[in-house]
Amino acid sequence: EKVEVKVNKLTSSVTALPYDYYNLAFCKPKDLKYSVENLGEVLHGSMIQNSPYELFMQKSDFKVLCKADLTKKQTDNFARRIKQDYRVQMIMDNLPAATRMISELPDGKSITMYDRGYRLGFVGAKEFPGTKPGVPYLNNHLRFIIKY
Repeated sequence: EKVEVKVNKLTSSVTALPYDYYNLAFCKPKDLKYSVENLGEVLHGSMIQNSPYELFMQKSDFKVLCKADLTKKQTDNFARRIKQDYRVQMIMDNLPAATRMISELPDGKSITMYDRGYRLGFVGAKEFPGTKPGVPYLNNHLRFIIKY
């Protein structure tokens, strides 16, 4: 069974300005369509569109979505949005996609939380081995875990 994956807007708590997902140079489907389904989504500012992702229940395979050579302007645009802490909002089967985060509590126990969407990227720092401080890194590998 195919699971439909749609993309929504890019959001940031730093700028509070939403952007259309395809404002950045992401892979596009052959036939791009907006699919806002009700007045509430319009009033909420949703920018729901189809995506080129193809997911199927109980089928786990890894695929390259596309390959692209980006211009300096496109890479600068990604870098700027990463530095502004943008998150990518996606929808699967009419539910928001989320990132799982596990935090350690002072008593040694852990707690699992979910944050809507995923971070577009992060800025390198001394605390992140293998990164250069101040350099933006794009999260370009997604792993979908779908539970019903």
